[in-house]
Amino acid sequence: MPELSSQQRATPYKPTTHLSGGHSNGITRVAFNPAGSLLASAGLDGTVCIWDTATWSLLDVYYAKTRITAVAWYTDDNLVCGLADGSLSALVKDGNDVTHVSGFWAHRYPVEHLSVRGNMVATGAHEELSVWNWDSNPMLACVITSLPPPVTEQTDTDSSGDDGEDERPDEEQLEVLVTSLSWASSHLIATYLNHGIRLFDIQNWKNVRVIDTTPIVSASLSPNGAFLAASQVGGSFYVYDLDSGKVIRTFLRDVTDKSRAVPVLFVHGGHAIACGSTEGTVRIWYVDSGIGLEPLHIPKGEKVLALAAHYYAASDRFLIATGAMNEHAPSSIVIWTAGGDQTAAGQSGVEVEVHESIYQSSLVPALVYCSALFIVVFAVASYVLSEERWGASLSVARSHYAF
Repeated sequence: MPELSSQQRATPYKPTTHLSGGHSNGITRVAFNPAGSLLASAGLDGTVCIWDTATWSLLDVYYAKTRITAVAWYTDDNLVCGLADGSLSALVKDGNDVTHVSGFWAHRYPVEHLSVRGNMVATGAHEELSVWNWDSNPMLACVITSLPPPVTEQTDTDSSGDDGEDERPDEEQLEVLVTSLSWASSHLIATYLNHGIRLFDIQNWKNVRVIDTTPIVSASLSPNGAFLAASQVGGSFYVYDLDSGKVIRTFLRDVTDKSRAVPVLFVHGGHAIACGSTEGTVRIWYVDSGIGLEPLHIPKGEKVLALAAHYYAASDRFLIATGAMNEHAPSSIVIWTAGGDQTAAGQSGVEVEVHESIYQSSLVPALVYCSALFIVVFAVASYVLSEERWGASLSVARSHYAF
């Protein structure tokens, strides 16, 4: 992917599409499929929407009985979803038709982080971190490994052969919370709220490196796998060189709502970083110079806790999708475009509103999904160790959306 031209550096993103009516509650995740032909959005209302990026029409709507807390595309037509009840599910499309909706119970806590590499899917749920050998039919998926949680803060070390678990008295142990997952060429990279950056060798799944950091609430890996942008409590973020473990760039910010996990995202092939906020703006900085563009202003000053980006090489366009987080109120998505023909991704300033009839057309996949959830819950009931443990998994106080 090319670097931005001088013209593109001077030209801020333009809002080209406003997608409203798809979610009745806050948007937790947005994600482009690898081809950039579809955009998935998920929300606290238990809804997953699939949007056609050529027309920005709403193709499909799926429902769950609980919050959708993570989404990631396994292929161009297979979407993996993480749910607040610890379930994983898959939505499979064939053209305009839905061919398969199924899932299973995977974690005791909300599945808030997903990352896909080939046939492997990494899942993060509170203290739990697992890697799955995935399948288009998730009922055929199997766990490759469940990595032990770290229990203490560590300094930057190379600890080949260490399994990542440290002995320490209970009163000194810090809460373990996975805050991001990424795949590098030979490592799975996990960030934790209190336990820094940890690299796991994908051959033996050993924790081979630990980088000590201040608390991390969100992170994004550069496309070349060399750098990690990590958002801190309070809104500031740092760029780490994963080879040296050192901070190479600091971006200081201050947010009013410090209980939120403000997302960061490498864009433009790793040459820039986008950052959400709780103040109704999205900022973009160039990594090399540290210079920022003018803020992208979100309608009504809504919080942005969901970001996604895609580059269309054929038209030389960069798109950023921002999802609003309005608790207990309708939330929308704004599509921002830079470079190329900015009207190619939908007419400039177009408002796309979803009406009730679209939801009614999606009752069949909704019923299939609910039936699958019922079967899954019944099948795994015998696995639950106790009523108390199950209850704890559904009422966990900590989440990606409120620390």
